[in-house]
Amino acid sequence: MCKNVTAKARTGLYKGFIDHNGIINFLGIKYVQTPKRWKRAQELLPSNQMIEAIEFGPICPQTILPEEHAIDTPMSEDCLTLNIWTDNIDEKGKPVMVWIHGGCYRTGSNRVSFYCNDQFAADCRDIVFVNINYRLGNFGSMDLSLFDKTGEYQDAPNLQTYDQMSAIKWVYENIEAFGGDPKNITVYGQSAGSYSTSTLLLIPEVNQYISKAICESSGFETTQKTMAVSREMGKVFAELSKAETLDDLLNLSTAEILEVSTKIFENPKFPRAFASVRDGRLIPEKPYEALRNGVAKHITLMSGTVSGEYDTAGFKLSDAQIKERILELFGDRVTEEIIWQFVNNYEGRSLREAYMDCRNDMAIRLPVLTTLESQCAAGADTYMYFFDYVPEGSPMRAQHLFEIPFFNNKLDIPVHMTPEYDAPVQGHNPDKNLVGQIQGCWANFARTGNPGGAHIGREWPKYTLENKTTMIMNNEGWHVEDYPKQKDTELLQHFMYS
Repeated sequence: MCKNVTAKARTGLYKGFIDHNGIINFLGIKYVQTPKRWKRAQELLPSNQMIEAIEFGPICPQTILPEEHAIDTPMSEDCLTLNIWTDNIDEKGKPVMVWIHGGCYRTGSNRVSFYCNDQFAADCRDIVFVNINYRLGNFGSMDLSLFDKTGEYQDAPNLQTYDQMSAIKWVYENIEAFGGDPKNITVYGQSAGSYSTSTLLLIPEVNQYISKAICESSGFETTQKTMAVSREMGKVFAELSKAETLDDLLNLSTAEILEVSTKIFENPKFPRAFASVRDGRLIPEKPYEALRNGVAKHITLMSGTVSGEYDTAGFKLSDAQIKERILELFGDRVTEEIIWQFVNNYEGRSLREAYMDCRNDMAIRLPVLTTLESQCAAGADTYMYFFDYVPEGSPMRAQHLFEIPFFNNKLDIPVHMTPEYDAPVQGHNPDKNLVGQIQGCWANFARTGNPGGAHIGREWPKYTLENKTTMIMNNEGWHVEDYPKQKDTELLQHFMYS
């Protein structure tokens, strides 16, 4: 650290520091008051207090994954902080990008090195970058209706979403102090962060602060958690913790909650254990319908997926075992006959690749596509991408997480979808040219609402329901294609609505 810089915001005077790239870092900023367990956090009051913002805040209690955090990383239920990176706080009106991390709503934080936007800020100095923490596991999603007879804890199933809403509102109200334009906020995320971003589109209370959104590798589907599932999860939590009253639950230690939360996550009854709940109060019960009806039609949306999203899940499985896994996951919708039709959609596609495509389509590509098409149907500007890329020397196609080390320019940090395999998502010899290309798309979208331009050597047309124009990036470069994977889409997409 060298020179300190102080920004005067609504909620305090924040002292940050300038790093080796000349970027001002404001770290560990609380965006709400210290939260009470299983309650919606309260807004901060206006303040002139001097607050040091030079260290990351603690992470939400979680199972430590070595590729994300050191074993001694501080953890606390008082974890609701955000970080800001900016080139200059005196130059106003910069676009703002707010990153929501992934991790199945169970792990991750805003201090994971490859999620931090410090290098992105150094490369794109005309943008202000923010990333946020939110409550995870059963700290962020807990149904207490079994014991809560007064409704005092009715917000508890969706605290992860309420936290994100509070962070975005804080950004809207305070970001001018850091050089940002509150009328030009892009919210973006990958995996659970993308699912979160999709959810925020549905909520007028917060989507009024969002002008653009990027949803990477996750969207809505019919398996989104319902109130019935949430209540069942609360019941199982009570049984596992041996709680008989609300006080018993509230008196559990942080470690005890984390231990039970881990068991909940591993229970196959709860495939999206800690995701947001379609409660009909905060989140509509029919999200696609809400988007088509225009709940977020003012928001420009860019969405996309990568070709090998969950290929690692089948890395040690035989072809037959991959097929069985598809039936296990989607058997209420996808039969053996449908799988066989999928396999025969395209000549030249191997049986194994067809099986992996089927799983990836049902779990990721088609929910993302259907979310985007619902937004497009409302009249919003939309853009679609598909990265069909194989990193040099990689045993598999572009994996879940693929784009993150490129737009954040963190190629020197190996990012693994499945750490047991020596196959980082960027490859062992990543193509550095992709940094400027992928990063350029994300940055240009935040600036202008269109991701195309000179950085990829071509314009990027809007997605339309008629043409389904998609930007494809593969090892040969970037090109536009109308209705890619048409046969696969026509065979399976209707299951997103059923």
